[in-house]
Amino acid sequence: MPAPGSSATIAPRSTPATPKIPTDLSLIVTYESLEPDQKKESYRGYLGNVDWKPPNIRNAFIRIQTPDAMIRWEGGKATVPSRDDICRKRQMKPHSSATIFVQTDSDNFWAVPFDAETQDVKEHYGGWKVLSFDHERQQGSDTSAVYSCISTVGDQSRLAAGGSPDWMPQLLPKVYDYDPVRSGHEPEVSAGLIGSLPLLFALAAFSAPPEHLSEVLTKHLQPNRWNPHHRKHGRECCPRWLIHGPNLDLDVGTQERGMVVTVYCDPRNEKGSSEKLLTQLEDGGFGPFYQP
Repeated sequence: MPAPGSSATIAPRSTPATPKIPTDLSLIVTYESLEPDQKKESYRGYLGNVDWKPPNIRNAFIRIQTPDAMIRWEGGKATVPSRDDICRKRQMKPHSSATIFVQTDSDNFWAVPFDAETQDVKEHYGGWKVLSFDHERQQGSDTSAVYSCISTVGDQSRLAAGGSPDWMPQLLPKVYDYDPVRSGHEPEVSAGLIGSLPLLFALAAFSAPPEHLSEVLTKHLQPNRWNPHHRKHGRECCPRWLIHGPNLDLDVGTQERGMVVTVYCDPRNEKGSSEKLLTQLEDGGFGPFYQP
């Protein structure tokens, strides 16, 4: 305590530093392209397909081989695994999966938190869900910052605060951004984006055409942040479908792109790649996955 008359001042209380992703934390991510099998779909909507959803049965998809469909993510930096790593895929311990679809004419992602070819979506999950968010107060901080936690079962349809111009709308369409009228609350101080790892990695993959997947993931997915690129948007690069019939051969312009994203513990890094650590990464224990 300064003496009376002293000019000494009390130092302001410092705000705890935002935690960072540890350099020894690693995981493996695989991407597998998925298309709906038109012949097995019970309903495709009408022209324009604004009410289309992915199939609800597990045998109504076509899995497409995706080039460079596996990455190692270590300390927040992505690299292409060795041939030996790729051969070890069956021995890897899965942490979580998600199946995600987007249609060019729609602003929403449709998703489920599992591989849609392993179980029927309608029976086991009640149908496809649009991406949603939980707004979670940042832990261990003197600030009032709030994370937007991405999932398929969140209680909010929009971000807690305006998305960063670094990743909005490159990763998330504007329909998910904070809106002062539709959000129903005052904007929070943003702590960034966290949540389901497969969904967070899927956002990066959908940001560019499939042929640029490896480049985008290894050069633009940085520790705790997204480095924007200038590639054509991947949500607008969906294959076109034709509807065939006895007296019909019609291009309805239906354009969909889907993928199964699976996150695995890294078999080469038992200490830095556990269920506990990956869950901590999802929950914001190492700061935002994508910066505010």
